[in-house]
Amino acid sequence: MNEKIKMEKERFYVGDPMEPAAELKFEERGEDMIITHTIVHPEERGKGLATELVRYAEQYAEDHRLEIVPVCSFAKEVLRNR
Repeated sequence: MNEKIKMEKERFYVGDPMEPAAELKFEERGEDMIITHTIVHPEERGKGLATELVRYAEQYAEDHRLEIVPVCSFAKEVLRNR
């Protein structure tokens, strides 16, 4: 897994925890990992950070035997095109 991606309670992020360059928020409910949104700072867009976060979340879900439920439209698209 990518060392630059960090985890806090129900989120993965890149950069400063207070002002991340990119983040993915999720909720764990039972055996589901609900991806609620991804956001990338405007200056960091186009670098693939959001896609990298979704892939990281996918690996996390697999490692923890969670089923991904993508509410976020971006995450839905990335997971559909894997």
